[in-house]
Amino acid sequence: MINVIAAIIVSCGFMSYEKKSSVQSLTLSGRERRKWLIKKMLVQNIICLVFMCITYGMYYKKLCDIYTYVNITAPLKSIMIFRNFIVNPPIIGYVIIDFAVKYMFMVVIQLIMSVVSIYVKYIYCFAVGIVLVLPHLLYMIGFNFLHNVSVVKYISFFQCLLEGGRTMDWYWILLIVVVLTGAGMWFYIVNVFEHKLR
Repeated sequence: MINVIAAIIVSCGFMSYEKKSSVQSLTLSGRERRKWLIKKMLVQNIICLVFMCITYGMYYKKLCDIYTYVNITAPLKSIMIFRNFIVNPPIIGYVIIDFAVKYMFMVVIQLIMSVVSIYVKYIYCFAVGIVLVLPHLLYMIGFNFLHNVSVVKYISFFQCLLEGGRTMDWYWILLIVVVLTGAGMWFYIVNVFEHKLR
């Protein structure tokens, strides 16, 4: 949850300075505009990655302490919950893949918020971001029925695996949608948006 909010806060400012200074169109008419846009997105992603490394590093360490796993190269199926899992990579391999998928979700959230920030002020962009996480916020304060529509829930593969059944089906569907959405947002920012404002 904290990583999603951090991703929203960072990406809401994608074009805020340029709009505030009234140089948005001027900046996008420059020769190196595409490189500039990509650099801005990369900086956002690096900030998000560093933040995630810290928070998920603490999370995975806590899991290891709770379940007393010191051999991170042991097969994944040595953990009871994963005994019927399709593949059997080392535990560290699963952790890396799990982190990479979570990071991909964060990148897509950042790309969506970056596109929104192109057209609205920072505060309105942030409000759109809060709407994305609102179901989970309400779930946290007691509205349990909103748990199934929470975007935050589906970022966690482990939680979806524990619930099983339709939750995992929705996880895979959402993952495909996220990949397609991310590709679409990236294409829009670096190819369409720069031409629309010239």
